[in-house]
Amino acid sequence: MPEQYDGDIDTFYHCTTEEAKASILENGFDTTIFPKNGTEGAGGVYFSTKNRTSPYGDAIVTVKFNGDIALADTSVLDAIKTKNHGSILLFLEELGFEYGHEDLDGAIMVKYMQQKISNLGYQGILGTNFSWNAKCKYFEALDASLIEIIL
Repeated sequence: MPEQYDGDIDTFYHCTTEEAKASILENGFDTTIFPKNGTEGAGGVYFSTKNRTSPYGDAIVTVKFNGDIALADTSVLDAIKTKNHGSILLFLEELGFEYGHEDLDGAIMVKYMQQKISNLGYQGILGTNFSWNAKCKYFEALDASLIEIIL
């Protein structure tokens, strides 16, 4: 069960390409697009807790988040898999969820976890586990309207 995050980290960093950064600065973030770089957590928009580049790109978008944050271990998603891709696709389409990733099993579990976290009253998740790609802990904003872009 996640708990309320009341720590001192209040600024997050989204590593991406220069092209994607320009689009984000112009249009904001979109949580309906399935992440290109995996299903490490619960979906939404991923951020690093450290200001540094990563394998995702050399451009950094700095933000603050104006919602309630759950502190949770999201690594369980990596261990949960389903087998019926046709049903998964139908479910995602019915929810209006855009998927652009080959890991459909992960996509359905991501959507499930997002709903569970939202039902508990949280709009973001700070993972207690370490992201090997980001080389630090990561934050996931489930509600893009609560992301305040600083730069």
